Amino acid sequence: MSRALQRRLRDGHSRGKVLGVSVTNTTAELIELFNPFDYYQQTIGPVQYVDIATSPDESIDCPERALFLLRYDGHRIGVYLNRPPTDDFLGVNVVARDRAAAHKFAQHLRQLADKVSIYKGKVIALKPEGRWNTNPRVEFCSVPNIGRDKLILPPRVVEEIDRNKTRFDRRRTTWTY
Repeated sequence: MSRALQRRLRDGHSRGKVLGVSVTNTTAELIELFNPFDYYQQTIGPVQYVDIATSPDESIDCPERALFLLRYDGHRIGVYLNRPPTDDFLGVNVVARDRAAAHKFAQHLRQLADKVSIYKGKVIALKPEGRWNTNPRVEFCSVPNIGRDKLILPPRVVEEIDRNKTRFDRRRTTWTY
């Protein structure tokens, strides 16, 4: 999601700002940032980044807590990204004066996030983690590049793989992302 927002700003589709958010309550929602009487003291500050693996050998920086203030189709949009330190998920809140505009932007953001997903084309493993193994951790796997001449399979199995791959490739051109 963070990559989608950053791409949107970088490609010039939206004007906007990215603000860091410092909070004592790391699970705070966007609406709590605007409440001056809230117990948890939130302040705007520098964007804090967290290192996210994108392969066994690479990683990218993603905002841990950030408020994106954007313009989209003539509407002012606020997007709050929050990654609680104990969880592997990313909370996303989208607000606008016009509910339909917020909903339309959220749909657009979801589609863009699918296009620039760090998981696309990668091999991953879900490793159990947390109490009672209920929080799976995503781990990227290295896959060796094995040439066709190195396969030790009966010829009939290789023909079946080729036939299925050809069918898959033909269908792939009709899929949209």
